[in-house]
Parts: sequence; C-alpha cells; structure tokens
Amino acid sequence: MIDFTNLSVLRQNFANVVYTMKIHEICKEKAAIGKVIYAIVNIILIGLTFVIITFGNIFFNIGVCNIFSSLFSLSALILFICTLVFNPNNKYKQHETTANKLLLIREKYINLMADIVTENISSDLIKQKSDGLVNEVEKIYAEAPYRSRRCYKEAQRRLRGKNVEGEDFTTSDKEIDRFLPSELKYSTLKDNK
Repeated sequence: MIDFTNLSVLRQNFANVVYTMKIHEICKEKAAIGKVIYAIVNIILIGLTFVIITFGNIFFNIGVCNIFSSLFSLSALILFICTLVFNPNNKYKQHETTANKLLLIREKYINLMADIVTENISSDLIKQKSDGLVNEVEKIYAEAPYRSRRCYKEAQRRLRGKNVEGEDFTTSDKEIDRFLPSELKYSTLKDNK
C-alpha cells in the first residue's frame, strides 16, 4: 500500500524546492538584464568620451569638450565602480548555480516519490532519503544569494498563474500536481487506490 503520509510530506518539500528554484531563475533573468544594461551604458559612455576627445576639438570649443569628456569619463568610472560593487555577473552566476542545484534536488524528490508509489522502498529508507534531501536543500539555501521580494512575487505569479497577496507558504495538491509526471499526481494515485 502506498505510504501517503510520507508522500504528502515529500510532495510539499518538492513544491518548496520548485518554488525556490523558480525564484532563483527569475533573479537570474533580472541579473542578466542588469549585466546587459551595465554593458550598454558603459559602452555608450566610453564611446561618447572617445568621440568628444577625438572630434570635439575640431567642431567645438576646447573648454566645452574638456568639460563634457570629463563628465562622461567620470560617469564611466562611477558605473565601473558600481559594476565592481554590485557585480551583476557574479549575481547571475550565483543564481544560476543555485537554480541548477535545486533542479537536481527536484529530480531526486521525483525519484523518491516514484519509489514510494511503486512501493519499492521501505519506510526506514524513505525517512533516510528524505532526511538526506532536506539536509542537501538546507546547504543549498545557506549558500544561496539574496532573493528580492519582487522575485518572490513574480515566482508566485508564474507558478500559480495569479497574484498572491501576503505570505503564502503552502501549495495545494492540485498546484503540486502541475509539476509532476502524471503517474505521481494525486488524482491518478487516488483513482488507482
């Protein structure tokens, strides 16, 4: 007989991993946009500085060119410092790494749930593997980069297809079923019970 108690706990843990993985994917997308914006603005500022220094003296007053080239150079320097401080490349990589690690955990949860459904695993081994997965997830969360409130909201919207008000840490069986193969969906399992 299927161990629905352990299966329910695993399904909720699985849903939490899916949700957190989606948050990191969204943070990665935002960091990628930030990388592109930093690069484009930096290229524009350096290009304007070069053009003003190279051609400005021919067409304009030298004093005006010096002022503008200094302003654009200073702006490029400030942007460079901001890039070093906020490091969008590093943020992108951290979120990507975290999302990839969570994807592997997600697959392990699916495999463990499949073992429970096919009754190929003892209760003791379920507990042992489940505890191991919880420990792995805990380590990943401890090393994970900061996630913004906006990314949380966007993940809720994308996963649920609607905006959710306030804190919502539970996921319904129907919502969890959307992320699982048909053989592991509660509706299928309860029909075959």
